[in-house]
Amino acid sequence: MNPNKEEFQWQKRKKLEIGLLPKLLLGVFIPIVIVFFIIGTMVFFSWDLGSIRLTSIKDIGSGSLKDLSATSLKESKSALDRLGEKIILEKSMDVATQMEIFIKSHPKMKKDDYSRDPWLKAIAVQKVGETGYTAIHDDKGINYFHVNPQIVGTDLHDLSTKLPAFWKILEASLKGPASGYYDWKDADGKIRSKYMYLSPVKDTDLIVAATTYIDEFFKTDKGH
Repeated sequence: MNPNKEEFQWQKRKKLEIGLLPKLLLGVFIPIVIVFFIIGTMVFFSWDLGSIRLTSIKDIGSGSLKDLSATSLKESKSALDRLGEKIILEKSMDVATQMEIFIKSHPKMKKDDYSRDPWLKAIAVQKVGETGYTAIHDDKGINYFHVNPQIVGTDLHDLSTKLPAFWKILEASLKGPASGYYDWKDADGKIRSKYMYLSPVKDTDLIVAATTYIDEFFKTDKGH
């Protein structure tokens, strides 16, 4: 076989192989780079093309996490609110039962003497939560026991204009058990939500109101 011919064929094959390399790069490597670029863009970048909005996977995940956190926080607060409501309700009913037992065990005691009896007062005014308390009024709206002595003996109808939300709940209690939320202004002017439950004292015309700030039941730091 002619050596020059073999040399020529070998060089031809070599050129052919070298010519395939760019084609392989164009056909395999570059598409891979493009795919990775597209995936990276989808993961890390959002695009706003006027009427078309392309949201990145990162932003979608971040938004979903924020929504999940907000939902969890809302559900947690709701659960703690319900727990607080239950505690206030039970306190109101417990004091009503204690009042009933005391009054029945003192059948000769007149209603006008209730407010002057220290034992009955200790039953009537009890602590609820951190700052709350129980108070007693009758079905005519006259207060008999309160943590503030200046309120004892007053007609609670007078609060209907000054504290309409509070009065609406209290007014309902004149006909039976009642409960609800109302806003209350602190001494520093801050407005916070209170919850109140009112229970009638069996076989009397007295009503026990238990109330406190609902946020006391989901504070993690008792010092604040």
